[in-house]
Amino acid sequence: MSKSRDLSGCAPQLENLGDGRDNMKKLRSILIIVCIIFCLRPTTVLANQNDYTSDKITEISADPNRIGENSQTLNLSFTTDCPDHALFGQPFQPPTDNNWMASTSDNGTAGSILVFDNFINSGSINRICFWGINGYFSDNRWYVCYESPMEFQIRFFDDNNGFPETQVASFDISCVGNQTGLIYGGAFELYQYFADLAEPVEISEGWISIQGMDGNPECWFAWMSSLDGYDSSSLQWTGSSLNIVEVDRALCLQHQEFLCGDIDGNNVIDLYDVIYFIFYKYKGGPAPASMLTTDINRDDYYNILDIVFLLSFLYKDGPTPVCP
Repeated sequence: MSKSRDLSGCAPQLENLGDGRDNMKKLRSILIIVCIIFCLRPTTVLANQNDYTSDKITEISADPNRIGENSQTLNLSFTTDCPDHALFGQPFQPPTDNNWMASTSDNGTAGSILVFDNFINSGSINRICFWGINGYFSDNRWYVCYESPMEFQIRFFDDNNGFPETQVASFDISCVGNQTGLIYGGAFELYQYFADLAEPVEISEGWISIQGMDGNPECWFAWMSSLDGYDSSSLQWTGSSLNIVEVDRALCLQHQEFLCGDIDGNNVIDLYDVIYFIFYKYKGGPAPASMLTTDINRDDYYNILDIVFLLSFLYKDGPTPVCP
């Protein structure tokens, strides 16, 4: 016997929500989406779509400080470059290049391994994009893992004769790992992370460290190398020594102006931002262009109340979104 559910109790009354028929149609579309999400309660979409079985676990190296020098040939379907407006950029090294290296930078390791890289020609930095791999080293081999969101500590330092010295700023940030579809070493997927800083860092040149923090002790962050960087070197603190590693790290330093409520990042606030936010929050969709645009009602949370606030602004002459 087939079963159906009555959704009529889920949809609020539509009278007096708008004067135009177009607005009514848009509101009905939104309410249908909300009803599907909250009334039907579909199965949760797993963040990691890849089913890594034991036969895909590949021994990359017998070094807990790095994953590297083994790759799977793939056709890249997108650019590896940083945005044109980036203050400083070092694109990630693709898996087709056999010299790639992802270096461990995570406090879950013995010695709290930490990677630094230097930069120049920067300015007022309020957003960072970086790339890395998740892995765990045990019994002299690397294993696939996935942690998302992952907690990071991002720090900036002044330069002193080619080494980091005084700390300028520090941020603890939770970042979602966006899947790129690029596989390294036959099993390890590359993830892209965006970190929006609580306040701009005013620094023209210096050092940055990015370290995975206080998450799964059996899932570490390894920072991917860059194909075309500043000086072909970075630093790694292993807990007992500071070593020079002859690769740059994949990152983009940016200054970006954010429009509150522009969830999809196209510089326009419209119905698509509402849909984008709903699918991100409740359906496992991609993260917003910037989390700074999502706390629309300024209550320090990202939830259905922000969606209601945005709908009121779009169709009921409600207050203009002003994010914190």
